Amino acid sequence: MSTSNDTIKALKSLFQQCRSEMNMFITEPLIKQWDNVDIAEQMPFLQDISVYDDELLNASKNNQKIRIILLQEVTKRENQLSNLQADITLSNLPEEETHRNALKLQSDCATLQSHLYTLQQYRKILTTNALRVHEGLTLHTVFTLAERESTRRKKKKELFETGFNLSCSITNAGNCPEKQIT
Repeated sequence: MSTSNDTIKALKSLFQQCRSEMNMFITEPLIKQWDNVDIAEQMPFLQDISVYDDELLNASKNNQKIRIILLQEVTKRENQLSNLQADITLSNLPEEETHRNALKLQSDCATLQSHLYTLQQYRKILTTNALRVHEGLTLHTVFTLAERESTRRKKKKELFETGFNLSCSITNAGNCPEKQIT
């Protein structure tokens, strides 16, 4: 019965890995923050700081869909494993049949591994880009983007100039762009 037990342990490990990965999207701040960002709407800003790409849009848009599919699949397969374990415990199935049933369940779980891999790739893309956003958001970058945005309306430009000058006067000069707006 050791081969069936090994297969069952491997399945339990896979299920745990799937649940842990799904949990990362709920608890990891670098990933969770993307839930609040409309990537398409923020595309110009993200392009300005060299963060936007199609992979980011795809990962942001599709990770929840993959998590739902994965959760449903894991729940279904866990139930099947539980039923198999009950059959093993409550009946005296021959070792060959027990092992065959465990291997069939393992082969049925192949899609889990594919979804898990996709989710891991999405996590990597979202985490990497979150770090790139944080690196790209220097005071100089924010001032440059704000200045460009403020040129659209005179009132916004005056507000930007006032805020820019105030910020430069209360922070050290190394944090401000080369030019002072007066």
